Amino acid sequence: MARPALKAVPPESKKERAPESKKGREHARKVTALPTARPASSASPASPASPAKAGLFVAVPLALDEEKGIVRVRVGGDEVDAKLAAWLHPSVVKTALARGEPLVAQDEDGAVVIAGALRTQATPGIERGEDYRIEAERVEVVGAQQVSLVSGASQVVLRAMGMVETLAQDITARASRVHKIVGRMIHLN
Repeated sequence: MARPALKAVPPESKKERAPESKKGREHARKVTALPTARPASSASPASPASPAKAGLFVAVPLALDEEKGIVRVRVGGDEVDAKLAAWLHPSVVKTALARGEPLVAQDEDGAVVIAGALRTQATPGIERGEDYRIEAERVEVVGAQQVSLVSGASQVVLRAMGMVETLAQDITARASRVHKIVGRMIHLN
């Protein structure tokens, strides 16, 4: 079933305010829509009230040219080249491409500019997920009082007072060369 075309409401419109009645809210949903962009190649000067100038819209990433700062995106049924906003790190777009997540874009003088990405999957540290992998040159985890790594009945606890505690049913430590255990006192059993 085809959906009727929706008209974007300009920001200064009073219709943007949430109506009090249920009927009014339903009407507001019908007349308010996210704007869509035209391909940059066929863009003509838009009037201030045109949907392409109304705000942000969603773009599907297809390919990234990191050197040029250009990302190929699909907006509606059209494929266009969009530039990355100055504040956007290319790794955000790479992650969106890998995870199949949409980008947030805006029209700036007939050109599509990518402003960010929409996270549609669990984010480590915020939502609970099945698997997380963190890759970086350096990873630092700081806890003012304590840092704990826990998995089932096993845990490693780092305490601010200079204490490291390892708890598990079985603990194995291996070294391919020298394995040092240094301490003023070493207690074995």
